[in-house]
Amino acid sequence: MLIREDCPSPFNLVSPSEFAMVAGRQRPDRRVDEHSWGAKAHSVWATRMNTKQLPPALHPNGGLYLYGLPHFNPLWRRIDQASKRWGNHGDLGADESIIGNLLWSRHRQAIRFLPQEFNTVLCQNAGLLRDGYSPTYITHYAMGAKAKLADAKWQTADWPWTSDDAARELANQIRRGKHDVGCLLNPKSETVCKLLILFPELKLCGVHTERMENITADPASAETLLSVSHTSYLLVRQILADLGPLSRRYRPIFCHPNEVESVGLFDFVVNADQFLGSRPTVES
Repeated sequence: MLIREDCPSPFNLVSPSEFAMVAGRQRPDRRVDEHSWGAKAHSVWATRMNTKQLPPALHPNGGLYLYGLPHFNPLWRRIDQASKRWGNHGDLGADESIIGNLLWSRHRQAIRFLPQEFNTVLCQNAGLLRDGYSPTYITHYAMGAKAKLADAKWQTADWPWTSDDAARELANQIRRGKHDVGCLLNPKSETVCKLLILFPELKLCGVHTERMENITADPASAETLLSVSHTSYLLVRQILADLGPLSRRYRPIFCHPNEVESVGLFDFVVNADQFLGSRPTVES
């Protein structure tokens, strides 16, 4: 795991009586239904340990657990007993499934999920690695991504994107406080990703309307589709998938087609709460 130098303390996000984790499934193509790998794993370990079965969507990533002692001492004694009894059963995400099932059975109200910026599993989000820089506060170089760890950069003071990249002018405008709301026409996921990495307080907003125009350009171009559809839900998914955990900072804006020109086709927003005001929004 690599912790970037600007990482804020996750201890400020939870209390000692809470058990904080990050999601183990970090892409929309990773199944979290009752027929998924996670459901099978939790079922097997629930039978072995006589516990309740953690919902598969709550399967954690074992790279990061945050909790207070001695509040959870009894939990760890039970985990220790399980490891001694089934030490030769390393199958089906053993530590994650054991801990998850026990929490679901005994400390359900204590479960808290940190934002995935605190532990991005890179093998599920390979597209986020830009120029070798860690894409989020904490990056887990698991499995095949381990080969990239030696060249990974954790410092943020000398990122090349501020001097010779397409995001340069946009980043400089935000730093100068030129505006709280900026518009990206025909957005590229790489540019959006870099802006979100450079500015942790940034929110990404997409305009959603009922208007749909004829597509005259290459229909395979995600940028063209996003532009002509004003980021309709089905078409914005490609960019959100590319952003991985950073897509958590996406907010849809619902408005009448006549309002689109005043809002912008695709906006990056510093003070999102003030900008959105009373508009209905949905958490991503």
